[in-house]
Amino acid sequence: MKRIYIILLGLLLGTSMIGCYGDKGNYDYHWIQDVKLDSLLRDTTVSRSQVLKIEVDLKKLIHGSEYETEAANPEDYTYEWKAIKDQDQNSLKEDMVLGSEKDLNDTIWLSQGRYQVNYTVMEKKSGVAWIAYFHLNVVNNYTGGHVFMTEDANQNVELELWASVPGQDERVHETGILARAGYPYTGGGANCVKNISGHAGLDGLWVATGENTGFLNMPDFTWEETNLMSMYMVVPEEEYNIKHILYNGSARVLMFYNASGAIHLCPYRKINIYSTITYLNNVEFEAAPYYGCAREAAGSYGMLIWDRTNKRFVSYKLETNGSVNPSCYESSSDTFDGYDLVYMTERSNNSDIMATMKDANGTYSVCDFRLRKNDSGSPEGYLLSSYEIDGDLSNASYTVFDKSNGFFFWSEGNKIYVAYNPSNTDVASCEEVTLQDTDGNPVTITDEICSFTQCNNNLCIATWSDTNKGKAYIVSTNSTDSRLLTVQNIFDTNNPVKSVTTW
Repeated sequence: MKRIYIILLGLLLGTSMIGCYGDKGNYDYHWIQDVKLDSLLRDTTVSRSQVLKIEVDLKKLIHGSEYETEAANPEDYTYEWKAIKDQDQNSLKEDMVLGSEKDLNDTIWLSQGRYQVNYTVMEKKSGVAWIAYFHLNVVNNYTGGHVFMTEDANQNVELELWASVPGQDERVHETGILARAGYPYTGGGANCVKNISGHAGLDGLWVATGENTGFLNMPDFTWEETNLMSMYMVVPEEEYNIKHILYNGSARVLMFYNASGAIHLCPYRKINIYSTITYLNNVEFEAAPYYGCAREAAGSYGMLIWDRTNKRFVSYKLETNGSVNPSCYESSSDTFDGYDLVYMTERSNNSDIMATMKDANGTYSVCDFRLRKNDSGSPEGYLLSSYEIDGDLSNASYTVFDKSNGFFFWSEGNKIYVAYNPSNTDVASCEEVTLQDTDGNPVTITDEICSFTQCNNNLCIATWSDTNKGKAYIVSTNSTDSRLLTVQNIFDTNNPVKSVTTW
């Protein structure tokens, strides 16, 4: 145990003082007994939301002695435990008092970081005070939760989390994750946040802003200068404006889509991110920021992406080590000449790929693809089924698929719509979605929807207004009626949410 002694800066000694202040103007020069602290004032680590208990054995030196002590009356003193702000070590905007009793026995709600804690004992009669300090390292004790990437009016980016804590019913809301971590690239807008776990090589909380792309170490949400995408590129490039980060755990492939339509891939258990795979016959093309991945009949995995340059599908064979073998999607019976891809993703059953297409006449179709092997043994996509949407989606702000059931949703203003096709006919109608809570009570969204995204097998509807601030609704779909969404959780946010991930 490291003992810290608080030495009275005696008025009679006239020497330099270490921790004394509070001269009240009493110049009778009466002897004031030094306070000696025999306590557990040592550097320590505590989990956020846990109780930190420090008992102080308060004694004072006997007059004329350097070492002999006697018990001090706790009622003769006041006390303060104060965490000191430090822009390099923690995110406090001002010093924070943790307790005002002789002993500290309080729940620590400080954000994760390192703090100097000053313990001040002041004699009431004389106003003389003694200060001891120790360093407190606060770490999180979360078991999981949601991480929201937000963007303010100036395109400044931050992360907020709502986390679960063992033995605690209410979730913890924590803000300023990037600021506390010291992540320097928080401008240029929020592109995406993605928790990568199980890839081994580059696991972490990946953060992509308009300025740069990197990751935070989990579970402590810390950042190091080596945690940048540029550190792992086989061939470094100047631009790392990554718009989407996608990971398929079954095929073990991690992909980064940049603003220019290139796709960088990281193989499984590797720490190398390769140059773009968006080449076919040695000609580069621009890829749409979506993909569909599925297991073909033979058991191996393949991936479809959309070639925006030539308006076609391109397929890739995915090996278990994350490598790819590209081949163009060909089909004699199903052509999409002149079409545009609206959105695409894979089904949670790993068998089908869902895509919404728009033809030259402005007609929207929901398509279900599967994979098969072509004559050369490479995967190719083929159209299993499709249906048209009887409506205009040109005013849609966000589009998304429900991975569990294959329903296609989109948002307009503060409304959610679905392509309703309960009988699997050739044409689906546009129907407004009804929201309810888990008890069946209606839930009304009044503010503008600022993002509509997938969240594992659920969906995340994020709203924003200057009056009500932000809310993120985590909703589940109804397998028998696509017009009904059930709100599982509602989270408040400080700014508009643009991307969400879980861990």
